[in-house]
Amino acid sequence: MALAAIALALIAGAIWLLRMTEMPLKSYGGPLPPLTSQQSEQHDHLSSDIKYLSVSIGERSLEQAGSLEKAAAFIRENLK
Repeated sequence: MALAAIALALIAGAIWLLRMTEMPLKSYGGPLPPLTSQQSEQHDHLSSDIKYLSVSIGERSLEQAGSLEKAAAFIRENLK
């Protein structure tokens, strides 16, 4: 009886784990639709921001003097 209860608990746990980790919807397949003009503008703006943060400011760490402050100031100004 105890073995059956343990087996049932293990099966229920496995089912619960599978249900909790499965994707809710199907993945999109096929070619992506073309970008709208607004999406294209956003793409260009985000690309320039990423290039500025990664190339102009570069690595952000405590060893790179001022890099954290420059990145914070850039992000702060863009969020205004």
